[in-house]
Amino acid sequence: MTMIAPFALWAAHADAAQSARLPDLSIEALAEMDVTSASRRPEPLSGTAAAIFVITVEDIRRSGATSIPEALRLVPGLHVARIDSRRWAISSRGFNGEFANKLLVMIDGRSVYTPVHAGVNWDSQDVLLADIERIEVIRGPGAAQWGANAVNGVINIITKSSHDTHGGIASLTMGNELQTSAVRWGDALGETGSYRAYAKQLRRDDSPRATGDAGDEWSQERVGFRSDWAPQANAFTLQGDLYQGEVGRLFPAVSSPTPPYNQPKLIESDTRGGNVLGRWTNTQSADSETSLQTYFDWYQARPLQIEEEVYTFDLDFQHHLRLNDTHQLVWGGGYRHIRDSFARSYTISFDPDRQTSDIFSAFAQDTMALTDTLAFTLGTKVEHNDYTGFEFQPSAQLSWTPNEQNTLWGSVSRAVHTPSRADNDVRVQVISPTAPIRVVISGSDSVDAEEVTAYELGYRVSPTAGLFFDLTLFVNDYRELLGTRTGMPYVGDDGRLVVPASFANGVDGRAWGTELAARWQVLPAWRLDLAYSSLKIDLDAAPEVAGSDASENAAPQQQFSLFSRYDLGEHWNLDAVVRHVDRLEASGLPAYTELDAHVAWSPVPEWSLSLVGQNLLDAQHPEFVDIGAEVERALYVRATHRF
Repeated sequence: MTMIAPFALWAAHADAAQSARLPDLSIEALAEMDVTSASRRPEPLSGTAAAIFVITVEDIRRSGATSIPEALRLVPGLHVARIDSRRWAISSRGFNGEFANKLLVMIDGRSVYTPVHAGVNWDSQDVLLADIERIEVIRGPGAAQWGANAVNGVINIITKSSHDTHGGIASLTMGNELQTSAVRWGDALGETGSYRAYAKQLRRDDSPRATGDAGDEWSQERVGFRSDWAPQANAFTLQGDLYQGEVGRLFPAVSSPTPPYNQPKLIESDTRGGNVLGRWTNTQSADSETSLQTYFDWYQARPLQIEEEVYTFDLDFQHHLRLNDTHQLVWGGGYRHIRDSFARSYTISFDPDRQTSDIFSAFAQDTMALTDTLAFTLGTKVEHNDYTGFEFQPSAQLSWTPNEQNTLWGSVSRAVHTPSRADNDVRVQVISPTAPIRVVISGSDSVDAEEVTAYELGYRVSPTAGLFFDLTLFVNDYRELLGTRTGMPYVGDDGRLVVPASFANGVDGRAWGTELAARWQVLPAWRLDLAYSSLKIDLDAAPEVAGSDASENAAPQQQFSLFSRYDLGEHWNLDAVVRHVDRLEASGLPAYTELDAHVAWSPVPEWSLSLVGQNLLDAQHPEFVDIGAEVERALYVRATHRF
């Protein structure tokens, strides 16, 4: 592939309100940062009774990440694998795949988990990385707070208020793999308001394969805005995005009723979508706050071999109430309406091809201060969906903080993954090119929710200034996981032997593992961040159900990363991330070790120049088995101007 001359221009603005931004915080201050994803209310990270990890905007910049999935590689316990130019497999604590169905992802409180095929269209989830305030990642169930499908984790991407992004940003990035350009402007809006608007364009080149390029060149254009007002005791937010793109995808098996029956096919398609979100927060007193949020989301894409279009309307109410010095109550309810439609092809179809569904929910959570150092949290979420009816997802958490340096916590939680449209209504048929056989896999309306009961134990300690450890042990008991059940073969109308199969519950088992995050301020100018995780899954399927082997081994048993950040004087940064990912037993994909590096020079506060290298140890390597696409070594240069 021809090397494009590396050049980048990335501009960012920081006004007086950003003088205490996250990059300037110490390790101790980061540990005391308020997070909201674990309990739906602000609480210090160090005392949170959950396996939570926070990625700051400075972590993103200094890691050299060019996208949200790349930034998520820093999190212990997450398996992040790039499939091709735009598709990612991301999961927490196992069960990974392109549509990993046990990880809930949100952007500013808007769920981007699609109920159609139970996963995330990662190529559609993009914001200006400089506008991200932080990414909060919970490993383990978050269903008592956020509902079904937060089975093994929650990712909450939180962007900055428009009050903190006054000024302009203009960017141009060019390298051998990725080219992007973007503009953003923010300013005050009246006495209490502010706004920002942006436009972004990107293009990523084809992924390499052993037999040539994958034909998956990807381009996308995106525009968006955010506005915030804070008159007296009220706060209002209105934001939205629109995007469109073009993408190619090579499908390894596209069937046809005529010869050659089954062959690879490159399908080029358009993707488009948009969303708008509004949120009102009213603070009645220091002890009482309510919020009402609504959003509308629409997308049209072709993640499978057929085009799908999905509309989602969501309404969410929440009330945080401090009853007294002992009790903090968070309660609320929500409603979600989903409407979808699908095209049809010979290989894949949905029956019916149009459908609407509704989800009603209510939740309550009470945090009780049993003593000055001991807190107990009890909560549950109740949901009603059109597939399995009512689902109850309770959790109990206990945390002990004897002093500022130590926190010991434990939790027991139940969570479910409710069936998706694909689980119920999909029909996939593949014709053998060498024998008169047609395999037909169908969804089933008798599918029940997948369940997990999770047991977690965590310990956070800061033994000395500049040193922080966060250790989590977990055991997950799974019941009624989905597999496939093969029926009795029969002769179809086309004269072929039809082998029918359908989705069915019947896989049970257990997962257990360890997750460690550590931060060490070696010198005033040098910090090391360590992330390590181990995972073991043991599943057993009912005699008539298949699918446990692939689920057991779809994620690596061990992962490791070391993030070094070094300030070479006032004007230079030198950063590197070494990461190791274990072998994927399900697909036979070998283990790999990679190095990303970032060098930045800032001669004056208004300007900086940086060089980014990704996957420097190999010319190319595979991270996930799909069409044989591999990840290439990449080089970029960035220039930043603040004005």
